[in-house]
Parts: sequence; C-alpha cells; structure tokens
Amino acid sequence: MKAVNSLLIAHGAGLVTCLTLLKDYDANPRLKGIGWFITLFVTGFGWAMFAYAGLILHRERGSFSTTSRGLKEENGRSQHGSQSCPPFGYCL
Repeated sequence: MKAVNSLLIAHGAGLVTCLTLLKDYDANPRLKGIGWFITLFVTGFGWAMFAYAGLILHRERGSFSTTSRGLKEENGRSQHGSQSCPPFGYCL
C-alpha cells in the first residue's frame, strides 16, 4: 500500500510541476520538450490510479471472507471445512 501511495504522489507531484512550468512556455526556449514529460507523468499517474483502485478492490474482496475475519467453530476449526486459522490471522 505504501508503494502504491508513493507512486501516486510522485507522479501527481511531477505532473503538477510540469503544468506549473507551462505558464513560462513561451518565454523560456528550454521548455520546448516538456510535452514528453507531461505525457510520461500523465501515463504514470494513470497507471498509479489503476494500481490503487486494484489494490482497494483486492482488499475489499478479502474482507468478505469469513476465514480472514477469524470466525471459528466450537471445535477450533474455521467455518470453511477443515481449514485451520492461519498463525498470522485474526482467529478468535
């Protein structure tokens, strides 16, 4: 999650920086190739948004599972058959 957030923030900051430099586009001849950077940052920002949405959807699907919530039967087994709760899980 931290990596996806960092990717999203970095591409957003780069895009904002490039768009800020566009106001000096006519006065500064060194900014004539900034279109490539804007394209790269927009593409990276789009992929970062896609990755963030995928991560959120993946987390939402996992939260509906009863074994991930740690519900157990009286005999100590999970409610999904003979699977036992993982050692790192939230079994009660």
